[in-house]
Amino acid sequence: MKKQRTLLTTIVVLLFSAQICAQTVEINGIWYTLVEKAKTAEVIAPTDGSNYSGSIVIPSSVINDDIEYSVVSVGASAFFKCPDLTTVNLPNSVELIGNNAFYECN
Repeated sequence: MKKQRTLLTTIVVLLFSAQICAQTVEINGIWYTLVEKAKTAEVIAPTDGSNYSGSIVIPSSVINDDIEYSVVSVGASAFFKCPDLTTVNLPNSVELIGNNAFYECN
């Protein structure tokens, strides 16, 4: 029982640590979760209640606070229910597209 509790505590600490190192930012109209330790960025849905619209060009990297992050993924539901979205250009650096990333887009 003690080993299970220790393992669970370790997992919780690791997950919490990962969250501390991540931040959500908007850069040039696109929202990202930035992971400082890995220097990676994930495109996410806007956190301000808005929707993406028109033509979106996702860059292969973004800079925040003088740190460059490689854009490696499009998060789950990132473009969920964006009826006015016309195109999304993805860079070659994107390796993963999350579930329902473009769900209910025209």
